[in-house]
Amino acid sequence: MGICDEKNDAQSLFEKGTQQFEDKQYEDAAESFFKAYNLQPTWKLLFNIGQSLAADKQYGRALEIFEKYLAQAGDDVSVERMDWVRSEMTRLRDVVGSVKIVTPDECKNDGCIVKIDGRERGVTPLPGMLKIGFGIEHVITLEKNEKTVLNEKILVSAGDTIIVQQKNNTSILGPPEPALSEKTATDSTPSPDARLTKAGWITTGIGAAILIGGGVAGIIAFSKNSALKDSKECNSTACGESEYSTLDARDTAATISTVLMSTGGAVAIAGVLMIILGEKKRNEKITVQPVIQNHLTGAMITGRF
Repeated sequence: MGICDEKNDAQSLFEKGTQQFEDKQYEDAAESFFKAYNLQPTWKLLFNIGQSLAADKQYGRALEIFEKYLAQAGDDVSVERMDWVRSEMTRLRDVVGSVKIVTPDECKNDGCIVKIDGRERGVTPLPGMLKIGFGIEHVITLEKNEKTVLNEKILVSAGDTIIVQQKNNTSILGPPEPALSEKTATDSTPSPDARLTKAGWITTGIGAAILIGGGVAGIIAFSKNSALKDSKECNSTACGESEYSTLDARDTAATISTVLMSTGGAVAIAGVLMIILGEKKRNEKITVQPVIQNHLTGAMITGRF
């Protein structure tokens, strides 16, 4: 076929595709534009192909074509057209995921035809990942000499990537391995229960520290009270002016001790509860009974695990 014949055929296919697009026969229009592009590869036809694929809801292929369109067009495309295509690509990226196909040994020499939902998408080894619509089950097939080498159904989420590979004649489907730093970060992230348990131990420690402070204040109060009892300036009902400072120190220490013991006890109880809740199993049963006495705050906790 001569160059003129190819150009005429490409023009006829372009006109056919334009009419099919106007008739909302979007898949047929894309096919006609593809054939015209194969005869006369021009970046301008890629725009028509991308439009047709997007209208036919083949979002993954449409995004790939629009990327190719901008790459080939460069500065030759108008600003208005470039802005429109970029806006459309942003929309498409929100509704597509990616699939990476690892070339099986059987396809490494001569290559296998890659099909997604029965449509050819390339020949192995592929230069990169293929984009497909999210939320829809797709069928991935690799064919060689009319023989199916791999057949796999996949479902991808928007923005995600799935790896499809064959091992020991069995297709393996799974997500891509994350980078080492990402995997380490994911593996080292504590679960909510572990975080609750850790917080419980910290809270219990704080409560214990407050209780110790309350105990020290109590010892000081007891010491001051013993000194007042031994003083000749004090009797069973009152003390002389010379012991007023000791009396005030005793009362202040006693008040601080009471406050700290009550607060520390409450904080420690909260910490213990957090520990138990963090470690609990589905069938656990926890009962908390507060114990409040003069100058003492505590709790009795029973649990079944």
